[in-house]
Amino acid sequence: MIEEVSAIVTRWAEQEPPHEDYAPHQGGSIHQRSRLREMAELALQNYDGDILEIGCHIGLTTSIFAELAKKYDRRVVVIDPWNGLQEGDESVYQEFKRATKQYEDIIDVNRMLSQSPEAKTVISSGKFAFCWIDGLHTPFACMTDIRSCNGQIGIQAVDDLSWSSEGALKECFYQLANQYGYEHVYDERCREGYYICKGK
Repeated sequence: MIEEVSAIVTRWAEQEPPHEDYAPHQGGSIHQRSRLREMAELALQNYDGDILEIGCHIGLTTSIFAELAKKYDRRVVVIDPWNGLQEGDESVYQEFKRATKQYEDIIDVNRMLSQSPEAKTVISSGKFAFCWIDGLHTPFACMTDIRSCNGQIGIQAVDDLSWSSEGALKECFYQLANQYGYEHVYDERCREGYYICKGK
């Protein structure tokens, strides 16, 4: 699986324009949704379980995941408080609902902080072939979300490694990869990194 994941990352990374051409938070993200589409489909083809998305904003990525989930008879479980802590508030949540309306029958929405006990229960009680971790851009939140997903068998993607917290999220990514023994792929031309997880 590591070879397939690496091939997808490399193919799309080669098409990413230089980071300096964009705002810091946009560098490495121009082809991100194309990578995520292929990576999520690879996970659904090879592992049991649904798709988990932590941090949804207006639902553009959620719609991609839902399209794939429908194709493979799975569900999408989303966790986002839309409470104004980062970019999401009630108006953003309404945009999310409009963007994902055609898939509302297969999307389970959980309006809560991903670091909350309730969110951890949602994650631990589910089975996820693909996890997309894109919550709060702090080391504590990122590490908490990765830890919450530990035990899931499949592919996990962690966003914002290339710019957030002065490189601290990238350090978190590698630290927990070593702690859990995950195979991992991160190309610095991209914003996100990937884990291949085989369970606890």
